[in-house]
Amino acid sequence: MAIERESVNFKLPKSLVAALRSEAKKRNISATELVVQSLHQVLGQTEVTENGIENVLHHVINRLSALEANQVHNTNSLENRLQEIETMLGDLSQSIEHSIESTSPQQQAQQPSHLEQKLETVTKSLAQINHTLGQLRHQGNTGRRQFSSSHPFQGRQVELNFCTGESLARRLGVDELSLSRERESLTPSEFESWSRHRDPGTRGWRFGDDGLYYPVK
Repeated sequence: MAIERESVNFKLPKSLVAALRSEAKKRNISATELVVQSLHQVLGQTEVTENGIENVLHHVINRLSALEANQVHNTNSLENRLQEIETMLGDLSQSIEHSIESTSPQQQAQQPSHLEQKLETVTKSLAQINHTLGQLRHQGNTGRRQFSSSHPFQGRQVELNFCTGESLARRLGVDELSLSRERESLTPSEFESWSRHRDPGTRGWRFGDDGLYYPVK
């Protein structure tokens, strides 16, 4: 759902405008977008919009594609650009986490399939970005710092904490009736093993007293 925008005319000190444009240029975003991000932080609005994540990922992927196409050989320039991209990913990581934390269990239960699909799409995109970043660092021979598990998205997966029967059935590739039948005929540990073999992320699942399914690591 697109964000409705309204034009607001106000004057800022020239020094502040210059600093705003400079910082926006460093982040490779518009000055308007930087103002919006700052207002979100001040007002405490941390919710990620419907298309905000996709916009950031699309921008990052374009930046990486440009680096690969241009075959940057200046190690200082390459390192600086990669650091900018990693900063963007770090900000995106915090936005995703805040979005999940600010979503109540009731809201997640109302549309778990939508949230799960969006998060899995983001996770796959981040994995591709992470791989490309590693390749660019290796090609650039920067030698300053290696891509490690300390990176926000290295070896990490964003996931929901529970699923409804309909959502889990779709995830496991069965219908909801078959899912209920397996759960009722198997012990909790057997159902966990059965679901783990069918789950694309090799996660086991257990049925809770509240009627929802919870992942077992």
